[in-house]
Amino acid sequence: MNIGLRECDDGNRMNGDGCDQNCHIEKDWACKTVDGKDHCHRTDMPTIRHATIDANFTFTFVSSRFITFTEGILITRNDAKVH
Repeated sequence: MNIGLRECDDGNRMNGDGCDQNCHIEKDWACKTVDGKDHCHRTDMPTIRHATIDANFTFTFVSSRFITFTEGILITRNDAKVH
């Protein structure tokens, strides 16, 4: 519980979720205290890159900074794969 003695406190000791193991806000993150617990979100936006292929096997790469979903999702570091 964050009562103002720490920069942030999200209730765990994990790095990579916005509030590090030493209760400091991580780079490119912002945290807000709600009911004594900090909720953190990224302040930098990832670039989404996808490709389309047509009937002639021509690839077109498209980069976008925004993506929307029709349902709520949770993406963790373990889900991310770089190819």
